Amino acid sequence: MAAKRRTARRHGGDPAPLGDLLGGSEAGRATVRVAVPRKTWEEVAGVAFARRTLPERLDRGTLWVVVASPAWAQELALHAPLVLERLRARGVAVQQLRYRVGVVDAPERGGVIAPSRQRVARVAAEAAALDPRGRPAASVEDEALRALIAQVGRSLARAEAIEAERARAASEHKPRVPGKR
Repeated sequence: MAAKRRTARRHGGDPAPLGDLLGGSEAGRATVRVAVPRKTWEEVAGVAFARRTLPERLDRGTLWVVVASPAWAQELALHAPLVLERLRARGVAVQQLRYRVGVVDAPERGGVIAPSRQRVARVAAEAAALDPRGRPAASVEDEALRALIAQVGRSLARAEAIEAERARAASEHKPRVPGKR
């Protein structure tokens, strides 16, 4: 028993996992690879899942996926049939998904990030300022851009009308006192 303790101390504690040892060797680097490339995973699973999940390894038809939380595992499990179908269409021989909670770094590209509401409102106001009736200024040469500016102007006008109606309704509303009729 004393020999085992000395061996553990000499090697620095617990033995290293076999996967770590194989990954460090030349032969192991050829066998240890990404199960599904990140870009393919993003296309298959979608941007929202790609930010919170990461395919780890493919083992005998089972794709092990690291998820940021159990909630993401549950959400991905609900979409598993579609994800599996898309993976098979791309040539990945997978029959099922399994999940492991762990640390997931969001992809560098980050997918589509929506602009802030303030920025959208500012752009809409600038577009509406071109022509208050929702028609773009004649100086815009690009037809698609003119159509987009017109659409944003009309949307802004509708939003302002709705907000004005809500403010008017709120000012007319008199709170009812309980017990009085």
